[in-house]
Amino acid sequence: MPKVFISYSQESEVHEQRVCALADRLRHQGVSIILDRDYNDGGPDGGWNTWCEKNAGEADIVLLVFTPTYRKCWDGEQPRGVRQGATLETKVLHQRLNECGAEIDFCRAVTFENDHKNYIPKLIAGHHTFDANRDFLNILAWLRRLGALPEYSTSNINIVWPEPVADYPWSLADRTEPFELFHEMITARRSERIFLVDGSSSSGKTVLLTELIKFAKQLGLLSVQLDLKGCPTLDELFDFLTLEVDATLLPAFHSANGPPRKTALLKDLEKLPKPLVLGFDTYQDVPLDIADWIEGQLLRRMEHCPGLVVILSGKQVPERTCFPWAGLAVHTTLPAIKEAKHWIDFATHALGHSSISNDHIEMLLHISQGDPGQTSALLRSFSRTRG
Repeated sequence: MPKVFISYSQESEVHEQRVCALADRLRHQGVSIILDRDYNDGGPDGGWNTWCEKNAGEADIVLLVFTPTYRKCWDGEQPRGVRQGATLETKVLHQRLNECGAEIDFCRAVTFENDHKNYIPKLIAGHHTFDANRDFLNILAWLRRLGALPEYSTSNINIVWPEPVADYPWSLADRTEPFELFHEMITARRSERIFLVDGSSSSGKTVLLTELIKFAKQLGLLSVQLDLKGCPTLDELFDFLTLEVDATLLPAFHSANGPPRKTALLKDLEKLPKPLVLGFDTYQDVPLDIADWIEGQLLRRMEHCPGLVVILSGKQVPERTCFPWAGLAVHTTLPAIKEAKHWIDFATHALGHSSISNDHIEMLLHISQGDPGQTSALLRSFSRTRG
């Protein structure tokens, strides 16, 4: 298996600790790492200069940790005898990169701070740069593509989905199409497992999501509805999830703290022994860090999570065609409900009021223009008055 060499400059204890933490996270995933820290018991037999030149020149894969100081090593601007190891490494790596031409496949730049991207040289600035924390899963994906860690296999996980239900007492006016889409998802009659639901204000998005979660629970599926209203933090969202899903299903997630929880949760979701439905409501209010995690990490790993179904509901939801997980997603927009027959059914089955006539419904629809929120409120009020 290819080995990964991490080239960086020793400039502060904090920087060394975060480089070592990145190395440990990669090793935990099964990546074979070459790092100077592993020789703290006297150093390599051939000396540090030989070690630096050898690994910079021969390592299969190299992660270049750029900082202002590392850039000075790269440019040969360090005083003689200062950070000699990093200077030797960058000299060798600079030559390897020149020999590669336009196609650089063996190395990528990594940064720990946003402004450090400005110190990446033009030679590799046009290639993807990884943020060591936010892009950890992307680093793994790149390393996996190069063969530095094996593809995760879910072939030994046998998810048992419930059987389809013939007659379920659907209590909403219309909305049978999104109900049937979801029904097919959670009974394994279709391959998509990401459901994107959008609509205008008062279109009944939250009501629909609540009913879908209720339906999933009645079929025996563990289902969690997560409200993004009020802009919760990612930690708050995770805290709520720990209350709803116990440690038997998400063991690594329950035992992790801080930033590692993101990766731990994804690992657990890949190994789910039974189905789990996660519904995110009011997605238009999602904070940026949660959106980045959901769209860039959670949904991106869905193909490796055979037991997971995700619903995103809001005035705005991600444009699926912009993401690599598009093939696993279906999208529906909730329109106004202007046909009286749907509201007559709603009055009969949900409100238990069968004496409301078609004329009454048409009058309410003229007022509400088919807005589901307004129509249902008017109908409930009208029903109570007549009742």
